[in-house]
Amino acid sequence: MEINYTKEETIKLIEEYYRRFEEREVKASITVKKDLVGIYEEEGCVTTICVSEDIEIAGMKKTIKETITEAELKKKFKALFSGYSFDLKSLTMNSGLNSRLEGYGMGEHEVKNAYFRGITINVDKKKEHVYTMMGR
Repeated sequence: MEINYTKEETIKLIEEYYRRFEEREVKASITVKKDLVGIYEEEGCVTTICVSEDIEIAGMKKTIKETITEAELKKKFKALFSGYSFDLKSLTMNSGLNSRLEGYGMGEHEVKNAYFRGITINVDKKKEHVYTMMGR
């Protein structure tokens, strides 16, 4: 089954993972920007997922930031959803570029903006195995 999460819900899921599995209170953020990507350096969307945490060492308060890749996010969400009896099959980020025309006449030009609308995950409910004296 497919489940869609918005950007805000995705941030809550990331923070829940760190609270439950790493026992850390973090603030997650997701930013997107238009950049040149790939071998041919075409315009594309770059999504950056960061978590930040306030720490205190020797009386000095510092904020540390950690960037999470899409592969790491999938591993973290696989563990998180496993705790809710779901098996994570796939994770897709709903991000990209929107384009619109601005201006009028000879001054008309295309403007592209990056967006992140959330994630779509595909999960299966874990099957509970019932064991009897005869085996499965």
